[in-house]
Amino acid sequence: MNHAYSMPLLFLIRSYQVIFPFVRLLFGVQGACKYPISCSEYASIALKEFGALEGTKLAFYRLMSCHSFNKASD
Repeated sequence: MNHAYSMPLLFLIRSYQVIFPFVRLLFGVQGACKYPISCSEYASIALKEFGALEGTKLAFYRLMSCHSFNKASD
């Protein structure tokens, strides 16, 4: 399985992980992930393990089950 198609997606996810905390501070957005592993980290792992197509599908399902303004998991 060729994971070369995953590289641009991984770059976008990493960019989001670096930029988003600053955006949250700038706009005062509060919220927490309800899962122990953030959706972006989950997407990154899924892309690395399953490739672009299946990894994107898994990340999409994870995002659809997530609501970023829920309380964080304990």
